[in-house]
Amino acid sequence: MYTPESNNKDNILHNLPLILDYLYEEKHKFKTYDLFSGEFFNLPFWEDVLEIIYNDSCRYEKGSKHVAIPTNMSWLMDDEKANKVYDWIEKFEKNSVGFHISCSVDGPENLENISRPLTSEHHKEKDFYEKFFAFLKKYNYCAHPMITRNFVKNYKENYDFWIDNLYKYDISINTAKGKKYLIPMFLEVRDPDQWDEESLKNYRDFLFYAAEKDLTTYHENSVKELAYHIADDFSDGMKNLGKYCNQQPYFLAMPNKQPKIPCSI
Repeated sequence: MYTPESNNKDNILHNLPLILDYLYEEKHKFKTYDLFSGEFFNLPFWEDVLEIIYNDSCRYEKGSKHVAIPTNMSWLMDDEKANKVYDWIEKFEKNSVGFHISCSVDGPENLENISRPLTSEHHKEKDFYEKFFAFLKKYNYCAHPMITRNFVKNYKENYDFWIDNLYKYDISINTAKGKKYLIPMFLEVRDPDQWDEESLKNYRDFLFYAAEKDLTTYHENSVKELAYHIADDFSDGMKNLGKYCNQQPYFLAMPNKQPKIPCSI
């Protein structure tokens, strides 16, 4: 994703604390350490980065910070690395710092989005999905499959794969309104130049199928319940949108070549 020069370990581990010190000293408000850097857990020094972020999070009020890392989950097939990841999750959580892994996984081999960057060959291994769904269950994490032409071409098979496994592994949380299944977040469409009239029709049909399956699966055929669910999700999003736009600037920091001041967006 970056040149070898910009991935220099010494630069990153030197500059990252400087950036975090700047944010702390200038009292900038932020909630989340978003680590978007290709496949983070493939970095030879990923634990060094987490150690710096952990130490920084200890300076703030407990419960005020959150770590988010997208990953293709290939490390699940390496038991030694997986155990290290679990240890870091627990270390952050014990310090009241939320640790969220956002799973960039599209589905089994015949469903997989070949256009997604950093798609892992491990997704084709026999026991990957057993480990994957067990992981989602243990930590209440979600996946974010990508919507593509190939996905919507076989949308029933693809959508059923995710929803059926949510029930099989009981990937859910208990809320004041009852059990809530952690439905994958199906991301925006990629590769717009590849879409044609047929694939757009498939996409429309997929949306209707997803709504119908959700109605019968989660809401016991209650259109009112489905409508409230959609309205609640939308209103929550709007509340967060207003909150983040008014109170929380977004900082883009590149510690590979940025010694001090991050860019405010």
